[in-house]
Amino acid sequence: ISLLSSSDDKSPFHLTGVVKECIYMGTDTQYIVKLDAGGELLTRDQNATNSDAVLGEGDKVNIAFDLSTARLLRG
Repeated sequence: ISLLSSSDDKSPFHLTGVVKECIYMGTDTQYIVKLDAGGELLTRDQNATNSDAVLGEGDKVNIAFDLSTARLLRG
């Protein structure tokens, strides 16, 4: 799953929303995204050194993913 701050991704599988919470977890950052279509999505993004793509609470995002690698987890 890629969290993008712009809509330039061409993936046919995407969602839009707003970052509700960011939780730094060392090698990863966990994001809770309030989806425009309703509900929430929890995702983890690997932290890269020297990354300019840091997202914060309130940022509008596009979430793109490869359907073959997506996994649904029940809570």
